[in-house]
Amino acid sequence: MIVTLDEVLDESEKYVRKMAEEKRYGDITVTVTLHDGMPVKLSTAFCEHLARRTLKKFTVQK
Repeated sequence: MIVTLDEVLDESEKYVRKMAEEKRYGDITVTVTLHDGMPVKLSTAFCEHLARRTLKKFTVQK
């Protein structure tokens, strides 16, 4: 089955949106594995924190 990059990005966005709406604390992770520019694997994970974080600012790591 051949899946386009746009389809993978759509699925990724759906997962992130669903988890962000359902959960209150945690890390949402999406990994897209590419081979020759084509997506070959989509991995998703959610890690829920046991302790509530006190920091309330949003940071972006690149």
